[in-house]
Amino acid sequence: MKELPILSNESSRPQEEKNKTKTFLDDLRQGHQEFEVWADGHPAMFAAWCREKPARERLNPAQENTILTGVTTNPRLLTQAIQSTPYLQERAWAKSKKKDTSPQCFARLLRDESIRSATKIMRFQFEASKGRYGWVSAQVNPHQAYNADAMIREGEELASLAPNIMVKLPATSAGFVALENLTAKNIATNTTLSTTASQAQAALRALERGEGRRKGGGSWRCVLTFMAGRLGATLSRAHPTEIDAQDARKIELLALETQHNLVHKANSHCKLLVCSLRADTVDRALGTESAHLAAALGRPWVLTCPTPFMERVLRFTMSPIPLVLSEEDRARLCKLPMVQAAFDPNALPMKSLLEWPALVQNREEHIVAHNEMLHLAQHLRESLP
Repeated sequence: MKELPILSNESSRPQEEKNKTKTFLDDLRQGHQEFEVWADGHPAMFAAWCREKPARERLNPAQENTILTGVTTNPRLLTQAIQSTPYLQERAWAKSKKKDTSPQCFARLLRDESIRSATKIMRFQFEASKGRYGWVSAQVNPHQAYNADAMIREGEELASLAPNIMVKLPATSAGFVALENLTAKNIATNTTLSTTASQAQAALRALERGEGRRKGGGSWRCVLTFMAGRLGATLSRAHPTEIDAQDARKIELLALETQHNLVHKANSHCKLLVCSLRADTVDRALGTESAHLAAALGRPWVLTCPTPFMERVLRFTMSPIPLVLSEEDRARLCKLPMVQAAFDPNALPMKSLLEWPALVQNREEHIVAHNEMLHLAQHLRESLP
């Protein structure tokens, strides 16, 4: 993959031609002026995917008329970008001490170059919007999810790479300590790995404390990530006989409403970010719909979408219809403690987070991806001249 131009200005194209690439996401944006769509992946890889088909044009974060206003990354997504982008490898290698550089140090250099390149692509939005858009989420080392001091140090290092970096922290007890302290230092944050109301409430309280101590000017934003599809998958695995696929979706929607209300009532400037979106095939003749997208209509949320989900969004042939959890279903499902934890802020004590299945599994996946980056660094270290 070649290095991407910082901005491709296509504003001179006729309006009629631009409108041909309108997507359902445009309709969502018109539903609320604060609604946003972010790319879940490195913007260079998103741009390469968009160039494959004209219908994807307005999903290209490198285009001036893009509908994407931010980027989220994680260790797996950064590793994929590094593997497919030789110029990132070459830049990191040029800044290293060559063969004297340890795999760990070279992995950090690779990560930093990948993040820097993403921030450069998004910089035009960041500057044009005066810091409202164009943020790139960069995640701390998942091995340190329970070490607040280590996450604070790494968060400061990541934030120093570019002005439009948003440090991505886990929704753990230590993560909330780091969240408060980085917020106080005017560092933008994204709290992730959250699937419960108690995690959301703890994060919002940490943000409120941090904002109360925040000093310095400049651009700053914070988002609270809710992993919608991950919640349903976790509950379905834990209770396969009590929770079917439709029940899982309904629980996710109820949890989304709870998260929305918590953020709306909080004394902070946080915004809800929804990830792990799902598109369900309803009828092969009618097409696909997404209960998550239906829930986002008229909401001031951020949706972060990977390319497979984006592709299905482009093929929507019907307006999504929201699912409703009846009082009878709610009473039945809420007898399960794990379901209650999804929308009751007091149902899951902080000490129990260490054993919360969704958090444990997601962290383990990020650790595997982090280790894969280390293996890639070792391979490149041995093969680069």
